[in-house]
Amino acid sequence: VAKRKLDILHFAFAEQDSRKNFAYIDFEEDYHVPSLQDAALAFGTRIIRSAHSMNEPIYNIKERLNKMRTTGFEIPKIACMPKTLSDVTRMFKECSELNDTDQIVCAMGRLGLSTRILASHMNSFLTFTSPTEAETTKNLGHISPSTLVETFGFRSIDSDTDIYGITGY
Repeated sequence: VAKRKLDILHFAFAEQDSRKNFAYIDFEEDYHVPSLQDAALAFGTRIIRSAHSMNEPIYNIKERLNKMRTTGFEIPKIACMPKTLSDVTRMFKECSELNDTDQIVCAMGRLGLSTRILASHMNSFLTFTSPTEAETTKNLGHISPSTLVETFGFRSIDSDTDIYGITGY
């Protein structure tokens, strides 16, 4: 564990000039190391605190996000696997109440694609993508950055964008 901490410090906080360091570092929700949190704050690196549910949706998103804000400086992230389109719809409704805080919320898998494309409608600070050659992330619902921007017009979508769609099998 000690070597892991040093590796994280080395890569994330290498320079006194914060513009040369990583902007974000992602820790799992149960990984709390005060020295790393202090170093992140000192070097201008924001902490993303992540919760993943690989097999089912997460309910009570607002409550869960608030519990993850242990220091008040973290950006909480929830990524979960919906089982139905109703799960995704519920996530959009819950996230519509998240107006004055930074957070990241996305659904994984093929049902979660809309939560990545419509991150602004999820009141999500950012979304996650992967290069097309990253086969290991396809089951998670990642798409390439170029597909997100060129095919879906990600940069022009905001919370005022009207959304229309057809769902079904």
